[in-house]
Amino acid sequence: MARTINIPRGTIFGTLIAVGLNGLVWTMGIHGTTINSAMNPIWLMNSDANRLAIQHGQAPKAFFTNSFIDNFVFMGGSGSVLSLVLAMLILILLKKSSAEIKTLTPLAVAPSLFNINEPIMFGLPIVFNPLMFIPFIITPMVFTLTTYLSMKFGWVAMPTGVVLPWTMPVLFSGFLATNSLSGAVIQLVNIILGIFIYFPFISFANQQQVKAQNKLEADA
Repeated sequence: MARTINIPRGTIFGTLIAVGLNGLVWTMGIHGTTINSAMNPIWLMNSDANRLAIQHGQAPKAFFTNSFIDNFVFMGGSGSVLSLVLAMLILILLKKSSAEIKTLTPLAVAPSLFNINEPIMFGLPIVFNPLMFIPFIITPMVFTLTTYLSMKFGWVAMPTGVVLPWTMPVLFSGFLATNSLSGAVIQLVNIILGIFIYFPFISFANQQQVKAQNKLEADA
């Protein structure tokens, strides 16, 4: 009979705290990897626990792995900013965007697809921008909860233990991390949720930029 693999797996509360702290330190200009580095040993152990479980013919039981964090939570990088970039793109398509957002968004789309968020962090910016603190911190925490609950209730396949590159684009990474289309589906659901979270905040920021732009033109 296969032996049960018992390795510490972390908790949803601890993971939510780590994800929230990642966003919090970023807003103060400190790279979020300072938090991730402290959690990586746990996430790597969990990844290996799932790999060993599958190898022994058991179902993987560890939710919080590197792939869970990199590929389901931080889509677009810390803050899950892929949703923010798409919200900005919607403003452009609606022809309501400020000149700043119209210029920045095309530059941020490609990097965000590969989970690189620096163009948004320092270009929008998010760093030292209190208006964007709330969605930047809350969105990845929501993704953590939705992905965890979806896996817990069996709607989405568990991480297989494979450690994917953190730059792996969404949908591909969701499928490869779980060996199931359900992984890609929950990514898509999360991205849409993130757009709804970010949109009111980026819309308000956009309005402020448009007002400032109109005032400058009126004073010219």
